[in-house]
Amino acid sequence: MSTAEATQYEIREGTSFHRGAHGMARSQFRPFLGPRDQGGTLSFFRRWQRRVAATGAARAHERGLARLHPGAGSGQRYGYRVYGPYEPENGHRFNHNKLLLDPYAYAHIGEVIWDPAIFGYVMESMDDTTFDERDSAPFVPKCIVVDPNFDFTGTRGRKHVPWEETIFYETHVKGFTKQRNDIPEHLRGTYAGLAQQPVIDYIKDLGVTSVELLPIHTFVNDSNLLEKGMVNYWGYNTIGFFAPDPRYASNGQTP
Repeated sequence: MSTAEATQYEIREGTSFHRGAHGMARSQFRPFLGPRDQGGTLSFFRRWQRRVAATGAARAHERGLARLHPGAGSGQRYGYRVYGPYEPENGHRFNHNKLLLDPYAYAHIGEVIWDPAIFGYVMESMDDTTFDERDSAPFVPKCIVVDPNFDFTGTRGRKHVPWEETIFYETHVKGFTKQRNDIPEHLRGTYAGLAQQPVIDYIKDLGVTSVELLPIHTFVNDSNLLEKGMVNYWGYNTIGFFAPDPRYASNGQTP
Protein backbone atom coordinates (compact mmCIF):
# COMPACT_ATOMS: atom_id res chain seq x y z
CA MET A 1 0.00 0.00 0.00
CA SER A 2 1.36 3.40 -0.95
CA THR A 3 1.00 6.66 0.95
CA ALA A 4 -1.22 7.90 -1.87
CA GLU A 5 -3.58 4.98 -1.37
CA ALA A 6 -3.74 5.71 2.35
CA THR A 7 -5.21 9.15 1.71
CA GLN A 8 -8.26 7.69 -0.05
CA TYR A 9 -10.58 7.39 2.91
CA GLU A 10 -13.85 8.83 4.10
CA ILE A 11 -14.75 9.96 7.62
CA ARG A 12 -18.30 9.34 8.75
CA GLU A 13 -20.14 9.36 12.04
CA GLY A 14 -19.41 6.21 14.00
CA THR A 15 -21.89 3.74 15.42
CA SER A 16 -21.89 1.57 18.52
CA PHE A 17 -22.21 -1.72 16.64
CA HIS A 18 -19.78 -3.72 14.51
CA ARG A 19 -16.75 -2.44 16.38
CA GLY A 20 -13.34 -3.51 15.14
CA ALA A 21 -12.02 -3.45 11.57
CA HIS A 22 -13.50 -5.81 9.02
CA GLY A 23 -13.94 -5.98 5.28
CA MET A 24 -12.64 -7.57 2.13
CA ALA A 25 -11.53 -4.77 -0.24
CA ARG A 26 -13.09 -1.85 1.66
CA SER A 27 -12.51 -1.98 5.38
CA GLN A 28 -14.29 -0.08 8.11
CA PHE A 29 -12.46 1.21 11.17
CA ARG A 30 -14.50 2.45 14.13
CA PRO A 31 -12.36 3.72 17.02
CA PHE A 32 -14.18 5.61 19.76
CA LEU A 33 -12.70 8.99 20.64
CA GLY A 34 -13.84 10.71 23.80
CA PRO A 35 -14.25 14.42 24.62
CA ARG A 36 -10.58 14.96 25.54
CA ASP A 37 -9.25 13.26 22.41
CA GLN A 38 -7.80 15.71 19.91
CA GLY A 39 -7.94 13.24 17.03
CA GLY A 40 -6.11 10.16 15.89
CA THR A 41 -4.23 8.49 13.07
CA LEU A 42 -4.60 5.04 11.57
CA SER A 43 -1.30 3.35 10.66
CA PHE A 44 -0.88 0.45 8.24
CA PHE A 45 1.96 -2.07 8.27
CA ARG A 46 3.41 -4.59 5.85
CA ARG A 47 4.05 -8.17 6.88
CA TRP A 48 7.51 -7.30 8.17
CA GLN A 49 6.01 -4.77 10.58
CA ARG A 50 7.32 -1.62 8.84
CA ARG A 51 4.82 1.23 8.69
CA VAL A 52 3.94 2.04 5.09
CA ALA A 53 1.16 4.59 5.45
CA ALA A 54 -0.86 6.62 7.92
CA THR A 55 -4.02 8.63 7.44
CA GLY A 56 -4.25 12.22 8.55
CA ALA A 57 -5.59 13.16 11.95
CA ALA A 58 -9.37 13.42 12.27
CA ARG A 59 -11.64 14.76 14.93
CA ALA A 60 -14.19 12.42 16.44
CA HIS A 61 -17.88 12.71 15.80
CA GLU A 62 -20.19 12.86 18.80
CA ARG A 63 -20.58 9.08 18.91
CA GLY A 64 -17.14 8.07 17.67
CA LEU A 65 -15.41 7.87 14.32
CA ALA A 66 -15.61 5.51 11.35
CA ARG A 67 -13.06 5.30 8.57
CA LEU A 68 -13.79 3.52 5.33
CA HIS A 69 -10.55 2.66 3.60
CA PRO A 70 -10.79 1.24 0.07
CA GLY A 71 -7.19 0.04 -0.01
CA ALA A 72 -7.16 -1.90 3.26
CA GLY A 73 -8.71 -5.32 2.85
CA SER A 74 -8.72 -8.59 4.76
CA GLY A 75 -5.30 -9.37 6.22
CA GLN A 76 -4.16 -5.74 6.50
CA ARG A 77 -2.15 -4.99 9.64
CA TYR A 78 -2.99 -1.78 11.47
CA GLY A 79 -2.85 0.18 14.72
CA TYR A 80 -4.04 3.50 16.17
CA ARG A 81 -2.32 6.60 17.50
CA VAL A 82 -4.41 8.99 19.57
CA TYR A 83 -3.65 12.65 20.27
CA GLY A 84 -4.62 14.56 23.37
CA PRO A 85 -3.29 16.14 26.57
CA TYR A 86 -0.50 14.53 28.57
CA GLU A 87 -1.55 15.50 32.08
CA PRO A 88 -0.82 12.60 34.43
CA GLU A 89 -1.96 14.68 37.40
CA ASN A 90 -5.43 14.84 35.80
CA GLY A 91 -5.49 11.25 34.61
CA HIS A 92 -4.75 12.04 30.95
CA ARG A 93 -1.86 10.17 29.36
CA PHE A 94 -2.28 10.64 25.61
CA ASN A 95 0.96 9.85 23.78
CA HIS A 96 0.82 9.62 19.99
CA ASN A 97 4.28 8.02 19.93
CA LYS A 98 2.69 4.82 21.20
CA LEU A 99 0.90 2.51 18.77
CA LEU A 100 -2.38 1.31 20.26
CA LEU A 101 -4.26 -1.89 19.62
CA ASP A 102 -7.88 -1.72 18.54
CA PRO A 103 -9.70 -3.11 21.62
CA TYR A 104 -12.33 -4.56 19.28
CA ALA A 105 -9.89 -6.15 16.82
CA TYR A 106 -10.75 -9.69 15.78
CA ALA A 107 -7.15 -10.80 15.22
CA HIS A 108 -3.61 -9.86 16.29
CA ILE A 109 -0.16 -10.72 15.00
CA GLY A 110 3.15 -10.41 16.80
CA GLU A 111 3.89 -10.21 20.49
CA VAL A 112 4.86 -7.70 23.13
CA ILE A 113 8.59 -7.12 23.40
CA TRP A 114 9.30 -5.59 26.78
CA ASP A 115 11.34 -2.65 25.54
CA PRO A 116 11.22 0.65 27.48
CA ALA A 117 9.77 2.30 24.37
CA ILE A 118 6.38 0.66 24.92
CA PHE A 119 5.75 2.78 28.02
CA GLY A 120 4.18 6.23 27.83
CA TYR A 121 6.70 7.63 30.29
CA VAL A 122 10.51 7.36 30.40
CA MET A 123 10.68 4.10 32.28
CA GLU A 124 14.40 4.38 33.05
CA SER A 125 13.71 7.56 35.04
CA MET A 126 11.31 5.76 37.38
CA ASP A 127 9.12 8.87 37.10
CA ASP A 128 5.74 8.07 35.57
CA THR A 129 4.95 11.76 35.00
CA THR A 130 7.61 12.07 32.29
CA PHE A 131 6.76 11.91 28.56
CA ASP A 132 8.45 9.29 26.37
CA GLU A 133 8.95 10.23 22.70
CA ARG A 134 10.17 6.84 21.41
CA ASP A 135 8.06 4.96 18.87
CA SER A 136 6.59 1.77 20.35
CA ALA A 137 5.49 0.26 17.01
CA PRO A 138 8.46 -2.12 16.54
CA PHE A 139 7.80 -3.69 19.94
CA VAL A 140 4.04 -4.28 20.04
CA PRO A 141 1.56 -6.54 18.22
CA LYS A 142 -0.49 -5.28 15.28
CA CYS A 143 -4.21 -5.71 14.65
CA ILE A 144 -5.45 -7.49 11.53
CA VAL A 145 -8.47 -6.72 9.37
CA VAL A 146 -10.58 -9.88 9.13
CA ASP A 147 -12.95 -11.31 6.54
CA PRO A 148 -16.45 -10.80 8.04
CA ASN A 149 -18.07 -13.48 5.90
CA PHE A 150 -17.13 -16.53 7.98
CA ASP A 151 -20.18 -18.42 9.16
CA PHE A 152 -20.06 -18.76 12.95
CA THR A 153 -23.56 -20.20 13.33
CA GLY A 154 -22.32 -23.77 13.53
CA THR A 155 -23.80 -26.97 12.17
CA ARG A 156 -27.31 -26.59 10.83
CA GLY A 157 -29.97 -28.45 12.76
CA ARG A 158 -27.83 -29.07 15.84
CA LYS A 159 -29.73 -29.70 19.03
CA HIS A 160 -29.78 -27.10 21.79
CA VAL A 161 -29.37 -28.58 25.27
CA PRO A 162 -31.83 -27.26 27.89
CA TRP A 163 -30.17 -25.52 30.85
CA GLU A 164 -31.50 -28.09 33.30
CA GLU A 165 -29.70 -30.82 31.36
CA THR A 166 -26.48 -28.92 30.72
CA ILE A 167 -23.21 -30.24 32.16
CA PHE A 168 -20.15 -28.06 31.63
CA TYR A 169 -16.58 -29.30 31.30
CA GLU A 170 -14.00 -26.53 31.76
CA THR A 171 -10.63 -27.18 30.20
CA HIS A 172 -7.47 -25.61 28.80
CA VAL A 173 -6.94 -25.74 25.02
CA LYS A 174 -3.29 -26.71 25.22
CA GLY A 175 -3.29 -28.75 28.40
CA PHE A 176 -6.24 -30.95 27.44
CA THR A 177 -4.70 -32.50 24.34
CA LYS A 178 -0.96 -31.80 24.53
CA GLN A 179 -0.07 -35.29 25.75
CA ARG A 180 -2.74 -37.31 23.98
CA ASN A 181 -1.27 -40.01 21.77
CA ASP A 182 -4.52 -40.75 19.94
CA ILE A 183 -4.51 -37.56 17.84
CA PRO A 184 -1.90 -36.34 15.31
CA GLU A 185 1.12 -34.81 17.02
CA HIS A 186 0.90 -31.50 15.16
CA LEU A 187 -2.67 -31.01 16.43
CA ARG A 188 -1.94 -31.63 20.09
CA GLY A 189 -2.46 -28.56 22.25
CA THR A 190 -4.34 -26.67 19.53
CA TYR A 191 -7.86 -25.53 18.69
CA ALA A 192 -8.04 -28.22 16.03
CA GLY A 193 -6.93 -30.83 18.54
CA LEU A 194 -10.12 -30.31 20.54
CA ALA A 195 -12.18 -31.16 17.46
CA GLN A 196 -10.57 -34.56 16.90
CA GLN A 197 -12.93 -37.51 17.20
CA PRO A 198 -11.11 -39.26 20.09
CA VAL A 199 -11.40 -36.06 22.13
CA ILE A 200 -15.07 -35.62 21.31
CA ASP A 201 -15.80 -39.26 22.14
CA TYR A 202 -14.03 -38.94 25.50
CA ILE A 203 -16.03 -35.86 26.46
CA LYS A 204 -19.32 -37.44 25.42
CA ASP A 205 -18.52 -40.61 27.36
CA LEU A 206 -18.23 -38.48 30.49
CA GLY A 207 -21.80 -37.33 29.97
CA VAL A 208 -20.70 -33.76 29.33
CA THR A 209 -22.95 -31.66 27.08
CA SER A 210 -20.92 -28.43 26.79
CA VAL A 211 -17.25 -27.46 26.89
CA GLU A 212 -16.09 -24.19 28.44
CA LEU A 213 -12.57 -23.09 27.55
CA LEU A 214 -10.17 -21.26 29.81
CA PRO A 215 -8.99 -17.96 28.25
CA ILE A 216 -8.32 -18.20 24.52
CA HIS A 217 -8.29 -14.47 23.77
CA THR A 218 -4.92 -12.93 22.95
CA PHE A 219 -2.77 -12.44 26.04
CA VAL A 220 0.79 -11.46 26.90
CA ASN A 221 3.61 -13.17 28.71
CA ASP A 222 4.47 -10.95 31.67
CA SER A 223 8.03 -9.60 31.72
CA ASN A 224 8.71 -11.00 35.19
CA LEU A 225 7.78 -14.49 33.95
CA LEU A 226 9.97 -14.26 30.86
CA GLU A 227 12.91 -13.18 33.02
CA LYS A 228 12.49 -16.47 34.91
CA GLY A 229 12.21 -18.52 31.71
CA MET A 230 8.48 -19.01 32.24
CA VAL A 231 5.30 -18.09 30.33
CA ASN A 232 1.72 -17.15 31.17
CA TYR A 233 0.06 -20.55 30.91
CA TRP A 234 -3.48 -19.63 31.99
CA GLY A 235 -3.98 -16.58 29.79
CA TYR A 236 -5.58 -14.14 32.22
CA ASN A 237 -3.55 -11.12 31.06
CA THR A 238 -5.49 -10.30 27.92
CA ILE A 239 -4.82 -7.57 25.36
CA GLY A 240 -7.79 -8.37 23.11
CA PHE A 241 -11.02 -10.02 24.22
CA PHE A 242 -12.25 -10.54 20.64
CA ALA A 243 -9.04 -11.94 19.12
CA PRO A 244 -8.31 -15.68 19.52
CA ASP A 245 -4.72 -16.25 20.57
CA PRO A 246 -2.68 -17.56 17.61
CA ARG A 247 -0.40 -19.63 19.84
CA TYR A 248 -3.11 -22.31 19.92
CA ALA A 249 -3.51 -22.42 16.13
CA SER A 250 -2.35 -25.67 14.55
CA ASN A 251 -0.64 -23.77 11.74
CA GLY A 252 1.02 -21.32 14.12
CA GLN A 253 -0.87 -18.41 12.61
CA THR A 254 -3.79 -16.21 13.55
CA PRO A 255 -6.93 -18.37 13.22
